[in-house]
Amino acid sequence: MILTVEFVRLPLPRGEAMARPVADIAINGVDEAPLRCLIDSGAVGVRLPASIATALGVDLTDVEPGPPHVIGGTRVLPYDVDVSLACAGYEWQTTVSFCSPDFAGFGVAGLRGFFDKIHVSIDGYLQVVDLEPHDDRLERLGLGSDGSPYSPTGP
Repeated sequence: MILTVEFVRLPLPRGEAMARPVADIAINGVDEAPLRCLIDSGAVGVRLPASIATALGVDLTDVEPGPPHVIGGTRVLPYDVDVSLACAGYEWQTTVSFCSPDFAGFGVAGLRGFFDKIHVSIDGYLQVVDLEPHDDRLERLGLGSDGSPYSPTGP
């Protein structure tokens, strides 16, 4: 299944807003309130505001923070936790960083934990994003899990 999502205006660090590629991601099965995440190919992983952790059933009390990061000009401490994410009809387990203090009113979907599970096609001209689980895309294209042509009779 390919999910097409329009860009959404998100605030920039200096206060103005700009239309940017986003995905709504459900965390730990909380489908009623998915978190809007900026799709960022320059981000190493998935980063979420720490303020939402408790509402998602995530306890950060005994989690040691990792080294500080700067996200959107805000210095944050990341608390890495394994959670379930869902987007574009696909659900997977991954490690995300709940960051404190909150860096924005949205999350960041980066390379590990998002791009490695969901194929992302960004059209800046039309300001839309196509999202498709990698397994679905490979099957639709007739490719095996390694990206080579699939043959039902073998090599």
